[in-house]
Amino acid sequence: MSCFGCFGGDAAHRPADNGGGYMPRNLADEDFHKGFNNTYDKELASSLRRIFKKHGALFEDIGGEYNIPMAENAKTVMEFDEGLTRVSFGFKSADDYYLHSSSSDSIKHVCTPLLCIQAANDPIAPARGIPCKDIEGYVQIEMPYSDEELEETREQWANYFKDNYLMDVGE
Repeated sequence: MSCFGCFGGDAAHRPADNGGGYMPRNLADEDFHKGFNNTYDKELASSLRRIFKKHGALFEDIGGEYNIPMAENAKTVMEFDEGLTRVSFGFKSADDYYLHSSSSDSIKHVCTPLLCIQAANDPIAPARGIPCKDIEGYVQIEMPYSDEELEETREQWANYFKDNYLMDVGE
């Protein structure tokens, strides 16, 4: 069983033969730019800028469509993704990157056991955008509603995997 989270931007559990799906940007934007989520967006963009600043020399004279000033001055995650991330992964735009990085459309094609842990209050991938009707069969989704529930969910599944799938090295 694979275990991943986040329907908003986790391409790791998309089937290779599927063109991918997406969390509709207007839906994510609706939540991402409300209340506390505005702070989350700005703080995450600030963290990305700090990380980029430490490694900016790697991008000197790299060529291509990189917009280094946009990444260096990004006030939002989308600005950072438009300036740097989408180019790094070969996408035409940040929207194209988001479209092909999400699994919300391709989750119905999963044919091996998969556990998805998705916070119900995730500002990037709101719970109402998760295609629950398509999640059946091999996919198990857990949507904790609080930090306490999230920690309990993690612990329960970690114990389940340890007890059922990991062999004792001493055996």
